[in-house]
Amino acid sequence: MKNTLLLSLSILIVNISCAQYFQEQDVFSGDYLEPYDFTQFDGYLYYLGEDDEELVNASMYRTNGIIGNVAKQESSDGEVFNVRTIIGVYQGDLYFYGNLGDNPGELWKLPAPDQNPIQITNTNDPEAEFFIPISSMRDVNGTLLFDLKISEDVVDGYELWTTDGTTEGTNLFLEINPEGDGFRNWLGELNGIQYFVGNNGEDGRELWRTDGTVGGTFMVKDVNTLGNGVFGEGIIYDDRLYFSGVTPENGGEIWSTDGTEEGTQLLIDLNEGPGDGPAFNPRFTLFNDRLFFVGSDGSAVGSEFWSTDGSSEGTELLADLVDGDATILNPTVFNGRIYFRFQDPNLSEPRSLWATDGTEEGTLQIAPDAPIIDPRDMFQVDNELVFLSNTEDNSRELWRTDGTDAGTYVIQPEGLEDQWEVQGWANFTVFGGRLFVEAFLNDDADLWSYGATDITLTTESLEAEDKMLVYPNPARDVIWVSSEIPLRAMRLYAFDGRLVRSEELNEATRLSLFISDLEAGGLYLLELESDRSRVVKKIQIAQ
Repeated sequence: MKNTLLLSLSILIVNISCAQYFQEQDVFSGDYLEPYDFTQFDGYLYYLGEDDEELVNASMYRTNGIIGNVAKQESSDGEVFNVRTIIGVYQGDLYFYGNLGDNPGELWKLPAPDQNPIQITNTNDPEAEFFIPISSMRDVNGTLLFDLKISEDVVDGYELWTTDGTTEGTNLFLEINPEGDGFRNWLGELNGIQYFVGNNGEDGRELWRTDGTVGGTFMVKDVNTLGNGVFGEGIIYDDRLYFSGVTPENGGEIWSTDGTEEGTQLLIDLNEGPGDGPAFNPRFTLFNDRLFFVGSDGSAVGSEFWSTDGSSEGTELLADLVDGDATILNPTVFNGRIYFRFQDPNLSEPRSLWATDGTEEGTLQIAPDAPIIDPRDMFQVDNELVFLSNTEDNSRELWRTDGTDAGTYVIQPEGLEDQWEVQGWANFTVFGGRLFVEAFLNDDADLWSYGATDITLTTESLEAEDKMLVYPNPARDVIWVSSEIPLRAMRLYAFDGRLVRSEELNEATRLSLFISDLEAGGLYLLELESDRSRVVKKIQIAQ
């Protein structure tokens, strides 16, 4: 790990500007870092990546992202975890799946960044088949549920398990299918009920529900009485769950449910008869109080964007953009429009960037003359939509757009354009208001962040910090600020970039900040502004 000056400082001086700004996070220098499974937990960004010392295949790292503080997760004995996947944060703990040394993979939880991980499952058998959970956990009315496959001798297939965070409290929740996979994937939560695709071994993959109890876990409806009836993704819209359903009579179409068998119904047979309309991946998108999806009515219109208000008569085509089946991918809502990756099957041109405001006349290509090739991985950073694009020589570039042709262009660290390149299979995340991505600088991989907030240190601000006292810290009810320098503004930010408190001050030198309504254990940034400087201090809310 590299050390930086920022690592040893307890304060940050933040200068706000609208300029592009990249920052190397100093995580790892080598052939590839390949970060993935980004997860925010207790003021830190956790992720998996290649181990810098090649001790394991993948280490779990954490950084607060703003001050360049990076650490590798170790056990209580100082041994490095080989982590397969970060499952997520549930009931205040970070859950992950991994192993130490030659031990089999197990389920672990991390109560806090400064504490040691706790082993949850315990197979005690290096030969045991303990498979990675394929979905995230779900907190269902206080019951933690997750899918897991241990071995055919114990449970034959992926099933729902439950844990209370202890080894003794981790058990099979329900064996839905005694002869194979009983659980497939989650669809969504509606009114305290989690819906999922389940298979009891007799009816195929169908719509199931659970309220967190065994008695409250059952099949809602056998959509296809002759085979698998439910596939793919789900989304909640207008107090109903929408999903992809398949029947011999209607093919693959959009269905919805209110949670009852009689209330589980076909929305519309878009492609009349057994042909597929939206099929298995409709790419649901909520926009302007309507549900958008990709589908086909079987006519010359082909596969296009459609939208619905939840009724058959209120389901309509957005626009017939091309002859035949258009390729529409990665729909992302940004600044009053849906941006998406689009390709005309009749042209040899690569996929381009398009956007729609929900009307036919407002559906158009963004920057048609720009060399954007196969845009994807779209994230909002400040007032920009940042995305990844290929180049003609098959390398990768970061682009940004504000929705105008002039405001759509490549972004790179100033002065490093010829030495800097985004990792081709990079994963992205937004943390602390900045975009994090892996990139190469002179062939060395590292984690970089991008945003409009410049992080700098100034002599004036360092001197000002010595004249400002913030106490107590950690605090539970109130924080006091005493300053020898008159203050004109105070702002409190959450670590995800949200502004929590803001107050204009009239040359105040003493300030009380009430924090009793904030989450215990949370981390925040307190920005204090005077006429000549800004000082930012990290604040922790006491448990």
